[in-house]
Amino acid sequence: DDRIVEILKETGIDIARRTVAKYREALRIPSSVERKRMFDMAMEMHELQRRGAEIANELAPINKQLPEIAKTVAGRTDLPADVKAGFEAFEKEMSATVTRFNALGGGGRGFGGGRGGQTEANPLARVGQAKNGFMATMPVTEQTTRSYNEAKAQVPRILTDARSLVAKARDVSASLAKYNITLTVPAAGTKTTTTAEPRD
Repeated sequence: DDRIVEILKETGIDIARRTVAKYREALRIPSSVERKRMFDMAMEMHELQRRGAEIANELAPINKQLPEIAKTVAGRTDLPADVKAGFEAFEKEMSATVTRFNALGGGGRGFGGGRGGQTEANPLARVGQAKNGFMATMPVTEQTTRSYNEAKAQVPRILTDARSLVAKARDVSASLAKYNITLTVPAAGTKTTTTAEPRD
């Protein structure tokens, strides 16, 4: 508002700051302070997207192997019941996790494609909704605020659980390896070549 007043005064128009603010508000244009706050909140959501995409890159190649391994496990009569049960439980948990991660744009990269993760009940879907709402540079809506609060409160825990699932995959891999069944899991700290860019 101050800068607009200065520019107008340079052209010979004398106008009060409160008048500029009045018309800005009438046009539903946020103030510079509000825009800065919106930008910072959008960057919080972007960071969650980045972290989610990073974890999705680790999950995708693991998930891609599971259908064939499931067929092998089902057809092996020599596997102990606890090994089969452990794999089946892991497969079920992975299925639920990658369905959620589809909301970050992981579909088609070992997740089986589709947009099934983008549901109202999925906090990961809220990340993009909140980011887009803030980046629109218009007054923040109630939906954007709700999406932001839900994503900020719930997504970090989801990402932590997903990290734990990658670690669990290593345990499952070691269990299956004893019976010559291969589940390849990147070592901890290894960068994968699969890319899942954050969805805007």
